[in-house]
Amino acid sequence: MSSETYPYQSKLLAEREARGEARGEARGEARGEARALILVIEGRGLHLTENQRRRIEQCQDPAQLAVWLKRGGVAPTVADILG
Repeated sequence: MSSETYPYQSKLLAEREARGEARGEARGEARGEARALILVIEGRGLHLTENQRRRIEQCQDPAQLAVWLKRGGVAPTVADILG
């Protein structure tokens, strides 16, 4: 018994996999930026509450993480960074 392949199925599958990879990459990038922000905050000797840490770790918005990272080097408190 021979199996048939259908080009449209392969194309749809490839598109689905590409979207999944893009989402996975974005999540990985967000996790890396969140970890970098936490390291900057800790490196400056600032205290992170559990809620602040969770907020950073759960953030999936790259633009928001970028804003926080820019503030991370200069803001006097964690509340000001996340403000």
